Amino acid sequence: MWNINMNNPPGKDLKNIGNLNYKESKFKNFYWFVLTNMKGGEKMEKLKPQATGYALASVAGIVSLVCLLLIVVAKNFTINLFGAIFHGIDLSQIAADNITINSVILGFVEVVVIGFILGWLFAKIYNRLK
Repeated sequence: MWNINMNNPPGKDLKNIGNLNYKESKFKNFYWFVLTNMKGGEKMEKLKPQATGYALASVAGIVSLVCLLLIVVAKNFTINLFGAIFHGIDLSQIAADNITINSVILGFVEVVVIGFILGWLFAKIYNRLK
């Protein structure tokens, strides 16, 4: 698969890899492989805030629709399932008896907009910290 000559590896002049001595390391085959096959000096690209926002908005919208489907198909199971996430809170006490199309649309739009804002903000902060 790979032609590895450990008697004269290309990275032989590298004395230390982190805190490990290259020549004394029992993992020198691994380090040699990594050093000779990695592309050094490449920076990770910045995130595109708008694309990240759309991605998170899409995921949030899908999760919202799955939640709606679960509520319609198995309301008690879904309330108990999500109640387990909120330790000690009985969601059955605050669950709506009926779901209107207006509440579904409004909830979906809210989740998608908040998802976009959070994704956009995440990308902006991530790019700043780099």
